[in-house]
Amino acid sequence: VSFFFSRDTAFCTGRGEVVTSLVPPLGTPEGAFWIVKPQEGCPTGKVYGNLGLKPGQELPGEDPAKLRDAMVEQGISQSVCVNDLEAPAHAVVPKLALIKEALREGVF
Repeated sequence: VSFFFSRDTAFCTGRGEVVTSLVPPLGTPEGAFWIVKPQEGCPTGKVYGNLGLKPGQELPGEDPAKLRDAMVEQGISQSVCVNDLEAPAHAVVPKLALIKEALREGVF
């Protein structure tokens, strides 16, 4: 299982290999924090392939540095916690979307 813990809150760029600690460290929002690992795998190549990017093409959407700055200034919220791989991963393993919905509904 690929998962990452750092000493403090971290901002990862590149392919996730460039790790920068955020100062000040961000607190955990109130409520539960869930890490979910379904039994089946989610092939990395297929997920990235589902982004539909051509070589050298960048993802559309929010500038990650602006999201980072907003987290530091305003705290963690759903509006700044963006996962560009979520939709492509759901396409590869549809069960992930069902699990996310169950978590939102408080089934767990």
